[in-house]
Amino acid sequence: GTAGTGEDLVVPFDTSLIMENCLELKINKNGKKIKIKKKNCKKSELTLNATVEISNTLEQSNEILVNIYDIEGDILFSRKFSLSAHASKELVLKDDIGYNKKGIVIIQSVKSSGLIASIKQYQRNKEGNIILAYQVPAKISYGSVLQGSYDSSNGQKSSLVLINSNSTDQELSLGLKTSDGSIILEGENLRVPAYGRRVVDLNPLMKGTQDGLVTVQTNNQNTI
Repeated sequence: GTAGTGEDLVVPFDTSLIMENCLELKINKNGKKIKIKKKNCKKSELTLNATVEISNTLEQSNEILVNIYDIEGDILFSRKFSLSAHASKELVLKDDIGYNKKGIVIIQSVKSSGLIASIKQYQRNKEGNIILAYQVPAKISYGSVLQGSYDSSNGQKSSLVLINSNSTDQELSLGLKTSDGSIILEGENLRVPAYGRRVVDLNPLMKGTQDGLVTVQTNNQNTI
């Protein structure tokens, strides 16, 4: 099983209202990708739901504090509660903050090494069927150099989500390298507000490349 770390856990959330996409990608006779309208599809507003799942890994009860912030770091909701040994609890964000919000969740526990958490995001169509679902684990902010890959080889969008779990604004620099090591961006300065979040659309920065490495260098350790 997984044991908690004792540090604050942080995870992004999104309860946006999204218009249903009536277009789908198809391959025509010439092998080209084309977009065609789905049959009997009418554009309607769909909701992206978010549920925070928190578990106590200890053999004893644990006191939990959950703070929810918007993208600018303003507090939206705060709750304290107790979890008994090996118990779990779900927080349905629409019940606490409503819809059409984005931001971060910070989860704290009184006792160390006793907490794991994640956020479950899902979306239903107008018939109530789930059309999108994914889960993101809550993690601690660790280190000063963060790296990950980007890929748009199949036409998909690549975005970098930056979360500041600290009580002060954080400055950082962004770099991009192609898969063969060529530098396409270096030292791009960014700021993430205290307890806030920033999303960077990587596609315009790729300059025609399809995949590579993104590097974030922070000025302060264990904040992003």
